[in-house]
Amino acid sequence: MQINGRRICIAGSANEAVDGGLLAYAQKLVVEIARALTQDGGLLLCGVGKNPRQNDNPTSSPLIFDWTILEFILEELDAGRLNPETAQGRILAAVLTSKTAAQIPTNKNLIWDRLIGTKAVRIEYIEPGWTSGAVRRKHQASVSDILIAVGGGEGVEHLAKEFIAQGKPVIPLDLHLGASKSDGNGGAPRLFNEMRCRPQPFMRAFDPESIGAILTRMETNGGSKPVAQVVQGVLELIRELRPPDAFYVRLLNAKVSDFNSVERYFRQVVDPVVTEFGYHPVEMGKTEASSPWMNVQIFENIHFSGVTIVDLTGARPNCLMELGYAFGRERRVIITAKEGTPIPFDASPIEVQIWNDSSTDAKRIEELRNYWKRNVNRPPLVRS
Repeated sequence: MQINGRRICIAGSANEAVDGGLLAYAQKLVVEIARALTQDGGLLLCGVGKNPRQNDNPTSSPLIFDWTILEFILEELDAGRLNPETAQGRILAAVLTSKTAAQIPTNKNLIWDRLIGTKAVRIEYIEPGWTSGAVRRKHQASVSDILIAVGGGEGVEHLAKEFIAQGKPVIPLDLHLGASKSDGNGGAPRLFNEMRCRPQPFMRAFDPESIGAILTRMETNGGSKPVAQVVQGVLELIRELRPPDAFYVRLLNAKVSDFNSVERYFRQVVDPVVTEFGYHPVEMGKTEASSPWMNVQIFENIHFSGVTIVDLTGARPNCLMELGYAFGRERRVIITAKEGTPIPFDASPIEVQIWNDSSTDAKRIEELRNYWKRNVNRPPLVRS
């Protein structure tokens, strides 16, 4: 999987009783992972709120990593080493609640104000009154591509479950930090041990036989392995992952008059743009069957895809049903149609990329690329 354009959520915490040296190691490791990811074009997601420290000592290391990441991003922006916006979105995303502002420490207000004063932060709020951590974590999983978990307890375990349920990779680290709330069943270290035994639920790899060796290189050995070596292991693992799927919903009946136009558009325009943005094209009839029932496989593909490309040319009822399922699942959706296609819904709130069969491929690629940038992070029609 290419790191460029992927949004990575870094989450976790440490227990107040953790060794101070190990906590400092973890904080440095998180910074260097964030540095390596952003240097390779990766985008980040983290929390915003409290910043607890060991024994409430303002000179000790924080027990969570959110402000470590936020301060790192601001330093990189100030130094001109990061661009605030990319083709796939803003460099940083945060999911906030109605209580967020009240939880930000007084000494962090200036940092937060400076960050949101740039174009570097994509902020999404959950509904007023819904301040549950479970609701926030579910939304964090929806807007991210990969989870990197460090320490933690119940919250990290639930976040990992949400990512796995959406078919997204989870990369837990083996550092035994405990949890800031002393809860959960072992947090990231337990998940790491499970992943070593059964990698498949946590990720899809190009070469599954290589995962064991990569995980061995990722081990921190209780904080004794050089941070740079652990970071290289994390990057190596991400690059070994299969890219997220882009599932195509389109006219497939070769007897319909528009079929050749649609086929040309997907082969000469959609395929190059999808690949450019780091996705793997998936199309019915051209991939291995995962179910004896084609309809089941279609909805499974939409359910777990990173983005669904829906072309309305031919106005097939099946396409509309599959489009509705993608919207209902709050998936990323790209909608296209050949010029002259009657759009069977009010197009004003949902932009459709209208393409002309007589335009050059270069022009159509640029049009789809710009449409993608405007719409790939479109909010869901109805927030659950």
